[in-house]
Amino acid sequence: LTFQTPIYCPLDSLIIGSRLDTDIQTSQCRLAFSGRLIQKYDAEKDGPNLRLYNKKEKRGIVCRLGDPHKRNDDKKIVRYEIYGNDLFNKDTNMNQFVGLFIETKYKGEVGVVHSSFGTSGKFKVHFPGGTEVREGDHLYLRFRRYLHDKEKKIRQDGMKVTEARDGTRMAPIVKEKKKRNKVGTKAKNHAQGMDQSSQEASKSLKIDSSNGNTASQENLVVG
Repeated sequence: LTFQTPIYCPLDSLIIGSRLDTDIQTSQCRLAFSGRLIQKYDAEKDGPNLRLYNKKEKRGIVCRLGDPHKRNDDKKIVRYEIYGNDLFNKDTNMNQFVGLFIETKYKGEVGVVHSSFGTSGKFKVHFPGGTEVREGDHLYLRFRRYLHDKEKKIRQDGMKVTEARDGTRMAPIVKEKKKRNKVGTKAKNHAQGMDQSSQEASKSLKIDSSNGNTASQENLVVG
């Protein structure tokens, strides 16, 4: 708050703030804040020491899942590694984001950015406790930007990765391919060959028979 004129406020004074622009006809509480004055503050001298920040959030999408595991303690099917995109640009230097915490829609699931994946902005996230996310689910990168931070770093104060929970890797499901019956195929080809030979023989027989009839007729006329 900035006041036009100085206000005398001894230390340990009770400070109460009110929303004077609130409609007095409503039943809404007009109190904005309250507290005790514990320290003198000079905006010009003490500004950098006051840790003011803005909350930021970036969203990505799960594009690929790692190997499935059955978690030992609750028998749920989880993944310890997943792959995401739409969180960083293609030309982003991923080294500055390695080690940052990534959250999911499931409460308590916190993973860490492990590395980049390919050259199209995709990334790999490791969840020590496993995650139940599926392809298409959102991933959240939540952090703070402090106003007087000269380095402009991403801060995730108070966040920590989920504790490790062991699991057993599940065998991948292999689809059986239909085997062609070689014996049946050979028999089928042989039958087709016999049918074709029979058709050719029948055709030859018809031609010979036709020729024979013609010859006998000619001989009959001449005689």
